[in-house]
Amino acid sequence: MVLNVIEAQETLDELFKEWGPSIGPDYLAYRDHAYRAFNLSCALGNATGFDREKPAIASPLHDIGIWLDNIFD
Repeated sequence: MVLNVIEAQETLDELFKEWGPSIGPDYLAYRDHAYRAFNLSCALGNATGFDREKPAIASPLHDIGIWLDNIFD
């Protein structure tokens, strides 16, 4: 199987621009983590086009509370 790794996705990137100051020095590490989750979700679900919007939103949201609310749960 050949995976086409997506390195830029507009919705995901827009969310990260908004949260950048809150994430601080962990910005690149968390962005990369979200992109790994996004790519895995798209690959497992054979997502294309508009079907990629849901994982593009869910991927950065899944751990953002660590920085926005200072929580780990």
